[in-house]
Amino acid sequence: MSNSLKDVWTGLFTIVPDADNNWEEMKNCAGAVVNVFATANSSQEFERRVKGQLDDWSFSIERLEGIQRFSKVIADEQTDTDSMVLATQAASKSEVIFDDFHIYEKGDTELNILEKAISDIGHFSWWDEQLPKSVQVEFGGVQLWCSEPKEDEPARGVVTLRFYEVESLSFLTHQDAPADLPENWPDLLHEDKLELPSITPEQLHVEDDYFFRKVRQQAKRIETRFGVSPNELRFFEAPCILAFWAGDIGMMVSAQRMEIINQTGVVPLDEVEVLHEKWWEYWKEYWDRRDTDNPMPEDIACENTIPMEDEEMDKNQ
Repeated sequence: MSNSLKDVWTGLFTIVPDADNNWEEMKNCAGAVVNVFATANSSQEFERRVKGQLDDWSFSIERLEGIQRFSKVIADEQTDTDSMVLATQAASKSEVIFDDFHIYEKGDTELNILEKAISDIGHFSWWDEQLPKSVQVEFGGVQLWCSEPKEDEPARGVVTLRFYEVESLSFLTHQDAPADLPENWPDLLHEDKLELPSITPEQLHVEDDYFFRKVRQQAKRIETRFGVSPNELRFFEAPCILAFWAGDIGMMVSAQRMEIINQTGVVPLDEVEVLHEKWWEYWKEYWDRRDTDNPMPEDIACENTIPMEDEEMDKNQ
């Protein structure tokens, strides 16, 4: 490694356009996530250099993460060919070098709603594969309505995300996981021999480049069982990606296509928002009747979603 490359720092920046930003690509967009490279003597100098360039372009920094010397990225085997090229450019040109801008839209999309419906109080219940054809990941406690339950049953809350034409399947162990966590936990979960872990709040995404890259940095162990590693650029070229943490364990999948499946069959993506709203209607009725003479069947998902004050509840309906 050359001395100049040792001086390169890198970090992941979430940026938002200022009022006077005139970038055509940012019209009607909330912001972007971008990996940045620059030479500096310290992390503070690196941040100042990046901020100076972004100020010139009329962007503000909303958050930053993973600020570190690029030499550490190499040592941890977290780099890819593109990153190496960009870091080399930063070293040779002494300029601030930006990777591709990954733009995200304003407001919640159907995929955002799906993420929230799974990760709010959901748990990771099972997975299976028929590689390279498909991988499916099953979650319980999902806040999506699924047909009328029988009179003595709670609403069903199991949803499977099924991925087709799989490019990659990896299992992750968090950097804070205890030493006694079995390395074969994926097999134990598949065989129903592991206590079902809750999804870490807001730590499940299917369209968040910032989160996908962050997950890699939080893992002390990545076991890629099929295809390309999440550390390779090809992983991110697939149109469908899932990444999540469920406590100390996690999973990353990339594929060409994804289906949402519940007990009644395939759920079209454009129905997710309606099913999520209908679950909240059911939840409200559950709590309205909970302490009456006519309660609904006990539902753990509803019990784990505690009502707020009445005025706050109304805002969420």
